[in-house]
Amino acid sequence: MNLRALVVDDLAKQKVKRVRQFAERKNNWYHGAGKVPGDDPRYVCHLDTYRCVFTYTVHPSGLIFRHLSISVPGAKYPNVFAACTIAELFGFTGWDGKSYEKLPPDWMGHVSDEEHCVVLVQRVPTPVVIHVKESALLQDEAKSREGVPTHPIPENADVMTLQDFVRAVLCYSFVDDDGSGYYGTETEMTRLPAVPSTILKYDIDLRWSHVIWFNK
Repeated sequence: MNLRALVVDDLAKQKVKRVRQFAERKNNWYHGAGKVPGDDPRYVCHLDTYRCVFTYTVHPSGLIFRHLSISVPGAKYPNVFAACTIAELFGFTGWDGKSYEKLPPDWMGHVSDEEHCVVLVQRVPTPVVIHVKESALLQDEAKSREGVPTHPIPENADVMTLQDFVRAVLCYSFVDDDGSGYYGTETEMTRLPAVPSTILKYDIDLRWSHVIWFNK
């Protein structure tokens, strides 16, 4: 099998540095509205034939994610080893530099057929201001769930942590047609739907610790 070449030289590192310095600046964080980053050359660089689009993407909860999409010309997709190598250049952490069968535990990734690219996502270590938001969210968690009816979890349901469910969705292990998911806790479920296509847009109800899934 012929792998597409990726040369990581000083020029490549300079290209990545230019995009990172722009994207990581707080005023340039992407909030999901406005011009699409891929259409803005300040978020884009080309490493040989690999086209890379990199942003710091802000979730409505205040969490921040490194978001990298990589595409190549033609009908094929980037190989996993090259994608991980590029991600590391863009500040992704935790890769051992050799594994390609499985992403690092806190990386999320999927193949976007619509955009014809590989997408990698990793949560950015949270700045103090975001820690304050998260802490407040956790303190108000019980209060924010008041009034939401809950029910016992049926025996035929699969119960997983919210983190595990999100990772699985981003790897396309769950899609909308596979079944139905609902937010809940380890012991109770709601009727609030946890829909894979919505999760892919990072629209996640962080009040709940688990997702209860029913296969079709």
